[in-house]
Amino acid sequence: MGNQKITGIILAGGKSRRMGVEKGLLKFGGKHLIEYAIEVLENVCGKILIVENSRAYNFLAYPVIADIIPNSGSMGGIYTGLMNSKTDLNLVLSCDMPFISEKLLNHLINNSEGFDVAVPCHGEGKFEPMCALYHKNTIPVFEQFIQNKNYKIQSVYQKLKTNKLYISADLDFYKSFLFDNLNSQNDLEQANLNLDKILPHRDRLLLIAGTGRNVGKTTLACELIEQTSKNEDVIAVKISPHIHTQNEEAELVFKSEYFSIFRERDTNSTKDSSRMLRAGAKQVFYIQSEDKYIGEAFQILSKEIDSDSPIVCESGGLRNFVLPSVFLICNKEGNIVFKENQKHLISKANKILQFDGKAFDLLRIKFEHNQWRIKI
Repeated sequence: MGNQKITGIILAGGKSRRMGVEKGLLKFGGKHLIEYAIEVLENVCGKILIVENSRAYNFLAYPVIADIIPNSGSMGGIYTGLMNSKTDLNLVLSCDMPFISEKLLNHLINNSEGFDVAVPCHGEGKFEPMCALYHKNTIPVFEQFIQNKNYKIQSVYQKLKTNKLYISADLDFYKSFLFDNLNSQNDLEQANLNLDKILPHRDRLLLIAGTGRNVGKTTLACELIEQTSKNEDVIAVKISPHIHTQNEEAELVFKSEYFSIFRERDTNSTKDSSRMLRAGAKQVFYIQSEDKYIGEAFQILSKEIDSDSPIVCESGGLRNFVLPSVFLICNKEGNIVFKENQKHLISKANKILQFDGKAFDLLRIKFEHNQWRIKI
């Protein structure tokens, strides 16, 4: 958790008319939209409050507070958050801005001393009041505007000592899509494209997903391991959200509240990780993890393995957290039926391979020049 003198206030915003659902609960990159706001605020704030008029977010580990003055829009949400905050400094963030970075928030904090508000602006003077820092002493001004039914937040800035921070390409954290908010399905599709621009690249990683069960994911992984291990020390990884009892041969590498990492030692069982070991992998790891912690689990595992080795990983969920050099999807009988929360992965695949129940054609998939490639 971050600075105890700063409170993060998330405006959950209710049900989106264009999306038709609670916007913050939309799945994006394997997580709920609101989780992006929580994660970035956790790094800089000591406390977090969620302003929302329903019980939709009660499952989260933070207080959910209803508007003090109903039907007062975003201004009323900011006012409610400030009234419930116990700190002078407060970072307000909308739940639908997944690309807001910790560096941006620190930029606001570092330029807030002596001001009532620190607000970013960009382009031709466009303000971002839903991603700004507000001092608690602004409460009377917000209250006055709400009583007068003037809900234009930029008008409030004229009554306050406001530091208008211009965000442009000369700042190292700048992205053209930094302030994008997701209001429609088109916004969501564009954001999926932008997500890849901020994911860490893993050139030595080949990732395998499937459209369902028994579509050949492990068969493909084993064939690639067998083919590549003739010239390279291949590392294999199996990631699953399912918790299985591990045998005595499995070595516990890391364990947290949310995920566990095991090194496979058994070459004789029918488990997928054992099959990978028999196929010729130098080391095989098995990760049990909730979907939203897969990226963190893989990052920890990366510190345990040889950075020069090619990696074959069976996981669809990891694609939400890293950009591999090759991403393959296995399908059977030409019928692509992904789970609802995985459909966005189809457009990200380098190739969809059809499984005939026996084997795959691997002639064009190679590990060369320190990265995986698909040859035309």
